[in-house]
Amino acid sequence: MKRLQQLALCGFLSGIITSSTAFDVNSLDAVILQDMLESYTEHQPSTCTGATGTTTFTFDYPGLNAASEWHPPFESFEEDLFLAAMTHTDAAPGKRSWTIRLGQAGNMYSHYCPDMHGETMPPQAHTDAPWIDEVHQSVSVNGYLNFGAARCNGEDCPANFVHGAGTYQRDDPYTNVPFYSQSLAKHCAGDSCTFAAWGQQAHLATIFTSSVMTFNKYTNCGNGIIEHTEMVHNFAPENVEAPEHVDQTYFNFPWSGVRRSNLPYALEPDKDTGELSYDDPDTVHYCPLCGWGNDQPGGPQDMGSGRCARTDLRNLRGYTTFAEPGLFVNRETKDQQYLWCRKPGADCYASAGTCMANPSECYNENGTPKTGYTPIQLEVPAGSTPRCVNHINIFEGYQTVACNMHAAGFGNCGTYLYAGTSSDTCAPWLQGGSMGLYRQDTGAGINIPYVRHWSYSPNNKRMYFSVYSQDQAEAINLVNSVFDNTGNTTHPLSLRFETFPPGESFPGPDYNPGALDAVTFVYGDGDDYNIVPGAGRRRMGSSSRDYTVFTINWWQNGAKLTPGDTFSKRAFVFASELAVAKPTADNLVPKVIPDKIDDTRWNPRAVDIYKVGTSFDAVAATSSQGTSTTCTSTSATLACSGFSTPKAGYVPFFHITCGASNYLGPDPYHFTPGNGEWFTFPGLSNNNAQKIRSYACAGEVESVRPTWKLVGWFDPLTCSSLGSGLSYDDNICVVPTPPPPVTAAPTSPPTGQPVTAAPTSPPTGQPVTAAPTSPPTGQPVTAAPTSPPTGQPVTAAPTSPPTSQPSANPTPVPTGQPVTAAPTSPPTGQPVTAAPTSPPTSQPSANPTPVPTGQPVTAAPTSPPTGQPVTAAPTSPPTGQPVTAAPTSPPTGQPVTAAPTSPPTSPPSANPTPVPTNLVQAELKHVCAKREPLPDTICAEGLVAGFGGACFNENTNDGCGNGGKVCWWAECGPTTSSPTSTPPVPTTPAPTPTTPVATSPPTPLPTEGGVCPVCAATGNPCCLDCVASGKPSERGCKDLAAGADGGKIKGKN
Repeated sequence: MKRLQQLALCGFLSGIITSSTAFDVNSLDAVILQDMLESYTEHQPSTCTGATGTTTFTFDYPGLNAASEWHPPFESFEEDLFLAAMTHTDAAPGKRSWTIRLGQAGNMYSHYCPDMHGETMPPQAHTDAPWIDEVHQSVSVNGYLNFGAARCNGEDCPANFVHGAGTYQRDDPYTNVPFYSQSLAKHCAGDSCTFAAWGQQAHLATIFTSSVMTFNKYTNCGNGIIEHTEMVHNFAPENVEAPEHVDQTYFNFPWSGVRRSNLPYALEPDKDTGELSYDDPDTVHYCPLCGWGNDQPGGPQDMGSGRCARTDLRNLRGYTTFAEPGLFVNRETKDQQYLWCRKPGADCYASAGTCMANPSECYNENGTPKTGYTPIQLEVPAGSTPRCVNHINIFEGYQTVACNMHAAGFGNCGTYLYAGTSSDTCAPWLQGGSMGLYRQDTGAGINIPYVRHWSYSPNNKRMYFSVYSQDQAEAINLVNSVFDNTGNTTHPLSLRFETFPPGESFPGPDYNPGALDAVTFVYGDGDDYNIVPGAGRRRMGSSSRDYTVFTINWWQNGAKLTPGDTFSKRAFVFASELAVAKPTADNLVPKVIPDKIDDTRWNPRAVDIYKVGTSFDAVAATSSQGTSTTCTSTSATLACSGFSTPKAGYVPFFHITCGASNYLGPDPYHFTPGNGEWFTFPGLSNNNAQKIRSYACAGEVESVRPTWKLVGWFDPLTCSSLGSGLSYDDNICVVPTPPPPVTAAPTSPPTGQPVTAAPTSPPTGQPVTAAPTSPPTGQPVTAAPTSPPTGQPVTAAPTSPPTSQPSANPTPVPTGQPVTAAPTSPPTGQPVTAAPTSPPTSQPSANPTPVPTGQPVTAAPTSPPTGQPVTAAPTSPPTGQPVTAAPTSPPTGQPVTAAPTSPPTSPPSANPTPVPTNLVQAELKHVCAKREPLPDTICAEGLVAGFGGACFNENTNDGCGNGGKVCWWAECGPTTSSPTSTPPVPTTPAPTPTTPVATSPPTPLPTEGGVCPVCAATGNPCCLDCVASGKPSERGCKDLAAGADGGKIKGKN
């Protein structure tokens, strides 16, 4: 796999960003996700900057988080669901840390705040829907087909909802294991994680296909804030025959909610003043949360001017806050009953399904039945026990029984009732108590978790409910014994049903509601939607489960995605104390951005498909909007060219696997049973009895499922040669990174005679020392030696010959003895010589040129020497003895001389300057990569540019092998440690130079201070023309008059 490249996806946190996993993600994912989320006209960059804290992320399943307290029967499904986790660790002493877990679709299914309220998302006690419904996701609906009358092969259509999360478990045996919307691409870097997925028809088994692609990007803004950008893209081809079958016309951005037991209160600010009150129980800006669907304007949830009711976002202030238990609200509760009633004059024996009325219809405000309504009469028959039997075994964790506990003559009551449901159905903060059945004669009774039906058939007396037990016999015996009426053969035993709310009734003296934990959804005000067609609407309400629904709709005229269209919305979710919810939300509301993007606004880069036999690789251009790619495999051929984003006439291509089979092309249903027989994509089945199962592989057993990967957008006509049998190999256009090159510094002692580099002129007499900058006196200034050398010193390469007399203005000058370079280990025999450049003479001349000495220069030392130190380059012209360099190992044999750069011109001064130690010159480093890494990454992981035969030229494939990689450079360093004081004066024995064959180069031109710049082609100082590109034979330190043109430079993508 190609290694993850760090991409600047948006403004990053100023805190430390780390990763808990070394990711091995194909960089094609990063390119597609970056371009989809950013590369279109009028894109607005992230505003997340300046926060503290750290971000970590992982693609490895971290195991079950017991503190999230998921619904136990579904816990085993989480590992299949899990795709990634992202964590913000708040800087001390903050407590706003969080971890979100993302499902296969990239949607958020867990938002856990360890130092606050705990888990935000519901526990998933939704039959057939483990992390399918009660999660943070986008939903798309085709309004034409959704329950469309006579629009599906002449018959009424079923539900048409595309869930970003996945499908309900309603197609056994195919969905015994949940089928989640499938991941198409994933990428995490810095403080962001981004995902693409293929949305699925949720209601199974279905007769519809899905042309919906979802994108989700989460950015850690610090301080508990998450910036969430979600996209829905309709990828149906633009020339589809029946566009009404693929248009998306109603949306949830997002469909979400909270765990009611952890966050039971909803608060919204006053529309006119913006005030959010919570201190005084009489004036709290709370929202009633009635049963889902009872949020109509003017209904029980409407608190005036649209606040809390379903309403246009223009009537709101852009956010809704949910707070933990402990907030006190002075709400006049209703003593509303729960028992269903028989309607006036109704005969349940004749119409059991329509004869009953729910409690909201049959009771007065004071709790008494309305005239003509008859509540169910709870009782145990005379002379009998309830005679309980098993009903449906375990339901949502507990044993369900059917017991004779009401009078006959009542019909079907369809509403389920859970324990903890308050008598005030619009006040979920009163939820969490208990409910039970009790004898009227003694008061004895039992608590129960769930009522499935008060009554079902008029012909029997059975009530259907659960008992706090998982053992069938225990549950039956408990009810029969507590409600035993065998001792009364005359009268039935009357029963009562009661609920009990939890908690205190009044706040205490230390009441501080501002410190309560809260989670806030920031969705923007309605003016945001002036830039897009359609309108925004907020809805919320309670459910019978531990779940409060919260959603934002994009709807009404204009809210429509035709083939090729994309809708994007940036919003925020944050955890905080209730006191800071308002100021934080007010700051974020203006940063919410909805946008509708057609296929003319994208600015894609090229993506090309290369083939080798039956395998392919997909390569993207290295720069945003780049128009060409490179595959250096000699056997690969370009098979198809496309783009990283939607484009008119182009459709997404997917690589799909089913068992051992492979496919590359535009049909996501390629392996689906019935494809080409009773349906084609996009569209619907031509027979309502024939279902479309994207989660099945034709010819395979039910447990074998396909996988999908997004490759890019391509022309289905010009790329028609692709198709079945092509397997994905992302190493076709990639070769392994070459091993680290041998550095200049030697690491082991040489033996025998040295191999000399090509000298340019013969030396004469004694060698010239390295360039001094001011006149020394007497003895030279030495660098701090680590131990005295023995034998002869290793000298640095001289660069110019001495002249008879020094001039008035000294320049770098040789001395009688050479300046030695620092070796890395003690050589034996003769050393390996470096390239000398010109011959020295017995006396200095007026105009010296670079000169070699008899022996070559050794490389930079790394180990401590013994004996006397090797002299460093002095900063002034020496007299008598040379200036020694700081040695690190003892040389033997003859020294290698350093190249002096110019002659002295005046007598040396009495006080030479001290020589700094540990000088690290700035250097160019490189890495080979398809996309540009950060400079810090290059400096930390790269190699010296040009060494090892790679990367003499920036932004080209210069020794990077196959795979479209190019050279990326960064200047690293320099750093200099504090100079040491004047070192002790060594005595350096004079070397005996040899006379290499050489030609004389031009006069050097040192930079200010006598130091020449480093030539990237050689790694050595160069005062001439440094040629760093072109043919290897033409690179190096060149005479300006030599006419080297640097060679041809390869073009960029």
